[in-house]
Amino acid sequence: MKRLFNRPIPDLKIIILAILLIGGIGYYLYSTVRHFQAVNQLDEAKTIMRDIQNLLGWSILQPQADAIQVCNLQNIQQISKQEEFQKFKQLLGWNVNIQQHSKYVESINVYAAPDLHGCIIRAHFREDAFVSDELAGKYITYQYDFKKSTTTCVTNIKKYALVKSCTRL
Repeated sequence: MKRLFNRPIPDLKIIILAILLIGGIGYYLYSTVRHFQAVNQLDEAKTIMRDIQNLLGWSILQPQADAIQVCNLQNIQQISKQEEFQKFKQLLGWNVNIQQHSKYVESINVYAAPDLHGCIIRAHFREDAFVSDELAGKYITYQYDFKKSTTTCVTNIKKYALVKSCTRL
């Protein structure tokens, strides 16, 4: 360490290293918070979609149910108000809340699959400032095939850590 005017001059390498270390830790904390914010927003959409899926499973068991009738959001909302379903929901302790939009989700669309063997549920995220950059304007789709008893997930969300189980476009 050199001396200037009887004061020690700190080594420039140590100062630069400390600044880089503090900046790196700050960016790590910022990106971690942003990631968990995106995860919470995606979970909100998945919860709404899961509630709709529960009602789809119930409604497909109804007599004379076909995919076009079952895969209709208005019909799903009516089924959620039926007394028989209310008793079943209470028995299982379900908290089913059918919504068409929320704070982060612009719209939820439910429609029959092209082959009429299942339903497609698609959630579109808002393009607002409070929606995570990884989700803004994107969508996530679940296709339920009642004949094969399979579920397929398709999305245009680019960040792999958010949608590991989905096929990304």
